[in-house]
Amino acid sequence: MSITISDLLIRTYAPSIMTGFGNKNYSARKILPPIKVTSKETQIATFTSDHMRLVESINSGIDPAAEVNDGMSFVELDTKFRALKKTLTQKQMNEFPNAVKAVKYAYGLVTEAFQIEEDLALATAMITSSNYTVSNYGTPATKFDVSGGDPVGFFNSARVIVDGNCGEDPNCIAVCWKLHLTLADIARDSLGGNSSYRLPTNNELAAYYGFEEYHVLKAKYNTTVEGQTNTLGNIWGDDNFFMYYKPRSPQANEPSFGYTVFIDSLINQLRETGNDPQPWTKFIGNMDYQSKVLSYGAAYWGYTCLK
Repeated sequence: MSITISDLLIRTYAPSIMTGFGNKNYSARKILPPIKVTSKETQIATFTSDHMRLVESINSGIDPAAEVNDGMSFVELDTKFRALKKTLTQKQMNEFPNAVKAVKYAYGLVTEAFQIEEDLALATAMITSSNYTVSNYGTPATKFDVSGGDPVGFFNSARVIVDGNCGEDPNCIAVCWKLHLTLADIARDSLGGNSSYRLPTNNELAAYYGFEEYHVLKAKYNTTVEGQTNTLGNIWGDDNFFMYYKPRSPQANEPSFGYTVFIDSLINQLRETGNDPQPWTKFIGNMDYQSKVLSYGAAYWGYTCLK
């Protein structure tokens, strides 16, 4: 059973996560691409052992056409309604050059908080070993550094496992920051011939390691409670990678590692005002969506890769 954002009740952690959080490196919707839907219940295709298109045997008869079987199963993804708010006193509002900037600031925080929830929930799910079969996660026998290890070989071995589970080559990889730096160093030495060559771009790293997409997992959060000295931690850890399959054109009838389904815009905005104990404006952001991993067999989790 896969873990969803709702299951994890991330909202209970939001205050400490928001404290000191200061970057925009969110990855959840790159890994679980968003699909706009028109109702709260949507049927999404998932991988099965025989998800490939099948043609039935042609039997004798007057119909010359063989029946085509889509060979897929579907699961229902239900959107969930969520709301977050940011309250600004009139004094705080007056500190902005104009009301438009205050509104943009407040709703920007609300939107960012939603993104933090999604990243932390997905990261928690993707580093939970019980969500995978034993063959779909592992650590390299020889750890990676510029003088040793074989990330290309390890990635290719993992590809074979994913392909055997779902019939698709994992075309995307997401890499934690410290591991990314080592992988970039290894590729730099190979591409440039020496350590003075610049670090490759993410697109160059994708091509070098054989992927269509290469993402760096760098989102951070405060690991201490509010009021204490901020200590930033990596939501995704330091030494993990995740390779996974994502269709080039995400849609409900295309199987994928996972999806995010949402209704209408990503955020609907509401405002409330009051005067107790002083004038204030409450900015409320609503989202009706759900993010879920649909097939852990379409992914591989690598951990403890560095020396």
